[in-house]
Amino acid sequence: MLRVYPEYAEGGYADRRTVLQGADITFYLASALSCFPARILQAVGKPGTAAHFRPVMDLGEMCGNSPDIWCSPQWGCQWKPTYTLTVPVEWPSGYYILQFPAQRGPKQRQVDFIVAEREPAGRVLFLVDFLTAQAYNVYGGQSLYGGFVLSGAWVAALKATQVSFRRPLLQSPSYADADRIADPMWTPHAEEPFRAWLADRFKVAYLSNDALEEFGLEYLKKYRLVVIAGVQEYWTQPMVDHLEAYVQQGGNLYLSATEFAFGIIRFEQDRQAIQFYYDPRNDPLYAVSTDRVATFSASISNLEDFFGVSLEQGKGLGISDQFEPLTVVNPAHWAYGQTGFSAGEVLTPIRGLGVGAWVRRGEDGRYCIVSAAIPCEQVEVLAVASYPPLDTRFEEDIDIRLDGTLDYATATIPETTFAVVAVIRQGEGTLFVAPGVWWNSPHPNGYDSRIQTVIENVIRRLSQ
Repeated sequence: MLRVYPEYAEGGYADRRTVLQGADITFYLASALSCFPARILQAVGKPGTAAHFRPVMDLGEMCGNSPDIWCSPQWGCQWKPTYTLTVPVEWPSGYYILQFPAQRGPKQRQVDFIVAEREPAGRVLFLVDFLTAQAYNVYGGQSLYGGFVLSGAWVAALKATQVSFRRPLLQSPSYADADRIADPMWTPHAEEPFRAWLADRFKVAYLSNDALEEFGLEYLKKYRLVVIAGVQEYWTQPMVDHLEAYVQQGGNLYLSATEFAFGIIRFEQDRQAIQFYYDPRNDPLYAVSTDRVATFSASISNLEDFFGVSLEQGKGLGISDQFEPLTVVNPAHWAYGQTGFSAGEVLTPIRGLGVGAWVRRGEDGRYCIVSAAIPCEQVEVLAVASYPPLDTRFEEDIDIRLDGTLDYATATIPETTFAVVAVIRQGEGTLFVAPGVWWNSPHPNGYDSRIQTVIENVIRRLSQ
């Protein structure tokens, strides 16, 4: 590693993030202990409690790799296989971890993976994010957000353009504060609180989001509803295409992910690495095939035109603290059933980020999206927030188009209205879009009961 973290060098990775019931998954583990026990656990309880994971299988004693061998951020660790698990066919689809002891620093390490159904037992498919955490992974000395120099200093300019899945997850909670390394036992999925809450109420199957490109449209079509939550910043273009086709052909989508697909990545090394360029002109494919350029999504296509998700030049609005609270419009809508909400009432003071779209209100009182190519009659706006005037340019509003020109967002955006909860019909399917990670995170005392009811109404209706 370019910067040595001996207390974090132990860890592991797998040859895939999603494995089907009855199929094999191989783990590559490194520990300062010459040999050690390992076990498999499944996430079943509330995150942050002792009941979050329950043991499902003891794997016995195994011997791993040395953690002192340097690993390349771009090409991974290239360790020898430690253990191959044949997933029992009776294991339910879910979020699992392989856990094993370490000698240095935190005494436990984990490797996350998803078990997917061969045939659906329910109607809801939840996409668990593995891509965003990998973009921030600093194991080996670099992430997509910067790198360490030999002196130990973190330099944001040393951004990697390719990072490998073949390395343990060593993540800084903030790309601007890489000295704050997260505990290796920290669950790197922002959507986990919502996933656990949802699983208590509905029968849910799971797929890692990176597996969507491999499993494809036909796998999605086995389910009535796909749920995307948390923070899912990085997607490939085929993943986006599969999701659009799924909705067009009659599937439904619950979309509540902060900065959804703001970066379009490309898989390399047989899907064991991700590629991304802040400047698309640096991508070797820039002059060959613009369809496969890995850069900010707004440089390639306007996701807002289909998903109604405002990314503001592909990088999220970044100034969500300036929103007013969300207020209810259209209280008679089925999503508000049994809640008692009235027009103008504050739905929630929690502010979203990177969702919704700019809207205007017509003479008939109906809200229409004006920042996306979605006909007004296809949109039912459920909550809006006013937005104060902007008179400055923000760095995150810079967008490098594929023709190499810089395109700045409008320097002054007049006071306007921003739709942050809406139901959108596209083709034969329906999308529900709502605020990002905050909407899906429980309050200290649990979800507001009426917000719970709204979410349950939507999940129940769209999964029928």
